Parts: sequence; C-alpha cells; structure tokens
Amino acid sequence: MSSRPVIWLLLAGVIALAGSMHARSTDAVAGDSASARVDAESRVAAAAPARHARREALPPAHVETTVSVNVGRGATFQLHATNTGDRHVELHFATGQTHDFVVLDSIGREVWRWGAGRMFTSSLQTKMLGAHATTVFEESWDARAKHGRFTVVARLESSDFPAEERAEFVLP
Repeated sequence: MSSRPVIWLLLAGVIALAGSMHARSTDAVAGDSASARVDAESRVAAAAPARHARREALPPAHVETTVSVNVGRGATFQLHATNTGDRHVELHFATGQTHDFVVLDSIGREVWRWGAGRMFTSSLQTKMLGAHATTVFEESWDARAKHGRFTVVARLESSDFPAEERAEFVLP
C-alpha cells in the first residue's frame, strides 16, 4: 500500500489546523468585545514604557584600543581592545579578519601589511568581550633587513567598534 495519500491527508490536516488556530487568535484580538480590546491595548501600553526605560538605563558600550610595539629582531605589534563598560559587548566582524597591522616608512609608504596575501573566511563572526575585559591581537614583522623610523597602523576590523591606532618606532 502506498503511503502518499496518507502523507497528503496529514499535510492537509496540519494546514487546516494552523488556519483555524490563526483565525481563533485573530478573532480574540479583533473581536467585537470592546473591553477585550481596551484591556489588550492597556497591557501593551503599560509594557512599552517599561521596556523603553530599561533600554535607556543601560550606558552605551565603549571599547578603547591601544597599540604597543616591541622591537627586537623585527617588530612585534599588539592591539589591545578593552571594554570599559560594566556589561559585556559583542565585537562583530564581517569576515574572518578581526584586525590588521600596516607598517609605513618615514615618508608614509606602506612597507608591510599583516593581512596582505592572507585569505579570510567570508562568514560573520562575533567575539564576546566581558565587562572591563581586554583582548589582545598580536602579530610579528620579520624586519631584520629594515632600518629607520616607521609607523605601525593597527586596525580593529569590528563593524560595530571599528578603531585605528598609530605608534612610531625605530629599527636600528
């Protein structure tokens, strides 16, 4: 015996049941009873200011960034992102790239970029940062053949807390 007719009958029953439940809930909200409408409207109106007040009571989230450089056989860069608030924040990233470091020479020409030639996922990602917590992004530049004055530009690639910091350093 084929199970197709049974499946079609079950599907029709589910659709009919869903339609009747929707009709009943619509009738209850939009019925002729003025007291039911007034009661529903007053509950919604009473809840709206409370939700609105809770949103206003929360302080705005803020993330501060700093960059540090450690010079040795090259240079190591650290980008610190600190949540200065009392509640957690989510850092949203449009791709797999969370940060980047760019090194500029003394006249502003780009001599190195950490993200150059790298492949990053194209999926969204989120990084949770707790209240007063710091996350550190660290990368190294092998600059043994380079000498002189440089500037590192550190970027937090977050879509909601984008930041850019600069620091000068010298390679002997």
